[in-house]
Amino acid sequence: MKTIPDFAREILNCSPTPALPLPRLLEAIEEATAGQVVNAERILAEIRARPDLFRVLDPMIGPWRRATAKPDEVPPWSPETWVLCLDPDTGTSSSVSARTAESLRCLGRKG
Repeated sequence: MKTIPDFAREILNCSPTPALPLPRLLEAIEEATAGQVVNAERILAEIRARPDLFRVLDPMIGPWRRATAKPDEVPPWSPETWVLCLDPDTGTSSSVSARTAESLRCLGRKG
């Protein structure tokens, strides 16, 4: 039986990019599992539990947040969380895409 990280890895490996916005990945996982997995928090927790395969790029966590933000202030824009696959087994079609994808994975491993 496939796990949520297995589905996420397959989806990201079939994607033209090594990273996808979390909402798009959640939709793809829901389609792949025929709606059996619907809890977004569970999906995200299982993906975060595999740092060897994925990096969750959350724009609301880290030093890049606005330094002048007030407590509980909602930003005027709504950034998306992205999921980056660190698995080098992607089906990129060109050398430029392959090199860009590998650069993103390398940066993701540094975090």
